[in-house]
Amino acid sequence: MVFPTGLVETGDTLLVYYGAADACTAVVELSRHEVFGALQ
Repeated sequence: MVFPTGLVETGDTLLVYYGAADACTAVVELSRHEVFGALQ
């Protein structure tokens, strides 16, 4: 199970912090334009 725990917005970059199976945490860097484009 993966669950997001936080979001940091830095210009066009979104940093999504998440936890996985209550065993670890990580961060993924995404382009804001790609994320919002995928939602259309």
